[in-house]
Amino acid sequence: VLLVERSTRRPFACKSLKKKRGSRASYEQQEREVAIMKLVGRHPRVVELREVYETPRKFFLVMD
Repeated sequence: VLLVERSTRRPFACKSLKKKRGSRASYEQQEREVAIMKLVGRHPRVVELREVYETPRKFFLVMD
């Protein structure tokens, strides 16, 4: 999904991940993905993770 920041008109990508009910392993895998993206975010060939939003049913990863 493409997002656009209103004030600057700058585009961002957004990845949404569904949470699986009752699946602790799935939740931990999603947490690991976020942690890895935070670690490698400054690499020139890897998208940079800007923000992470969480709702009861989904994670939203906003990337540059």
